[in-house]
Formats: sequence, C-alpha cells, structure tokens
Amino acid sequence: MRVRQAEGHPTASALLRGRVRLAVAAMFLLAGGLHFVATETEMRLMPDWLPAHRELIYLSGICEIAGAVGLLVPRTRRAAGWGLALLLVAVFPANVNQFVNNIQLGGVFNDRTFQVLRLPLQAPLIWLVLWCTAEPSNANPPTGNAPHSPSRSMSKKPD
Repeated sequence: MRVRQAEGHPTASALLRGRVRLAVAAMFLLAGGLHFVATETEMRLMPDWLPAHRELIYLSGICEIAGAVGLLVPRTRRAAGWGLALLLVAVFPANVNQFVNNIQLGGVFNDRTFQVLRLPLQAPLIWLVLWCTAEPSNANPPTGNAPHSPSRSMSKKPD
C-alpha cells in the first residue's frame, strides 16, 4: 500500500535525496579544503605525466569547494552535480597512481585494501552525486487507486 504525500510536503525519497546531498556537499567541502591545507600530501598522489602539480591541486580543490556549494543552491544543483562527476573522473588517475605506486599518506590511506577499494568505489560515488542532484521524475506518483483528480473533466457527456 502506497501512501500519497500531501501537496507541498516532500516525499521520503526527496528527504533522503536532500540528506545525501548535504552529506556529499560536506564531503566535497572537506576534501576541497584539504587541497589547501595538505597541498604537499595531495601532490604526492599526482602522476608524473601531469604538469603543474601544485596548480592542479589548487584547481581541483577550488572545483570541489565550488561544487559543494553548488549542490546546496537549487538553481545550480544539477550543473554542480555534473561538474563534480566530471571532476571525479579527472582525479581518477591520481587514485590509480596511489595504488600502483603504493604511495603512503598515513593512516587508513596506507592500507592496500583502502587503495584497492577506492578504485571501483569511484563509479558508485559518481552515481551518488548525480542521483542526489537529479530532480525526482514524479514526486507523487499515482497509486492506481487514488480518486479522480479534480483537474479531470467532470462535465456530463453530450446526449
């Protein structure tokens, strides 16, 4: 049995999407900030073939922070989600570089299990970013047994 939401009230799905969006924004805000307070550590992840390591670290940090803020603004939410998804693709070589070269950063980041799991988890993270920024396809789907909508014609058929 489905329960219809009253007009103007968010569905459980919309509430979940909003909470996940806040968590994702917080994660990117924190991660983006680390690019500025732990720049040297972040630079160790950069593959040698990429130029301008420090500048790219700063640029990706700015993009993460801007994306996090963009997630919180309804007007920019969807664009921010796509931007963050593309950023996750762009930084993937650094994650691969950490794994391939077993780059030690301290704590959990030294664990090979973390380094291995981080690679395939990038895809679900991209999905999560896009999901939490998408507009629900139908906030109040019909239940099939709901009464007729007042917008339907109630006039009598011609005789």
